[in-house]
Amino acid sequence: MSKLCAIDNAEIGMMSGKVQVDGMWVCEDHLKQAGFKNATEALKKIDRFSLEDLQQALARNVNLKEAIDGDKSSRMAEIKAQFEAAKVVDLVGTKKEVKALPEILQPNEVVKYATSGVIKGTVLMVLTDSRILFIDKGLVYGFKSTEIPLNMVNSVSYSTGMLFGKISITNGAITTTIESVGKESAPIMVDRIKTEIANSHQAAIHHDDDQDLISKLRELKSLVDEGILTEEEFTAKKKQLLNLK
Repeated sequence: MSKLCAIDNAEIGMMSGKVQVDGMWVCEDHLKQAGFKNATEALKKIDRFSLEDLQQALARNVNLKEAIDGDKSSRMAEIKAQFEAAKVVDLVGTKKEVKALPEILQPNEVVKYATSGVIKGTVLMVLTDSRILFIDKGLVYGFKSTEIPLNMVNSVSYSTGMLFGKISITNGAITTTIESVGKESAPIMVDRIKTEIANSHQAAIHHDDDQDLISKLRELKSLVDEGILTEEEFTAKKKQLLNLK
């Protein structure tokens, strides 16, 4: 069965280049109009744009590829600044993985620390404010990225030898071991992980407290609406809950 292009509903030839965007097929001609060299180049950036983005770019004669690359460059600058703030120094053999970070990290995700290490092969280990990532960029195309959310970490530890260190992270019944970590980077990474876990737990507690306070205020307001409490009594109770004088 022939496929139709989602842009103009025209039939796409059997041997013609095409890419699926949001589950709909788009022909190579329209991808070229949007600034891509061919369907293969568009496929490499498929997770960076939607069908609506493509349609708007074509309608406004905007080079979508340049717009995507511009966003990536801006995000890369942010990530490098976060690396510098975190005093990241050990990234041996992970140049490709670092370059892939704008495609992997969420827009508002903040890098807290990073280091190179070995899990079967060389990986970039990245700690953010929400998870721990292990990234292995392929030699030719694609990358493998696994993660452990901070709220799923049961324990984390390290050990050091003459030259290198080793980090172990337990997540449920699974223990992930990262070897050949820089001797100085291993304790820093473990300390940062523990700090971020504590911060996330504290944030969760504050959120629960806020939700509990809101619930109590709503209950008091309902008592006013039912005539059980007066406005004066409600105001006094509210000040008490909010620790106001």
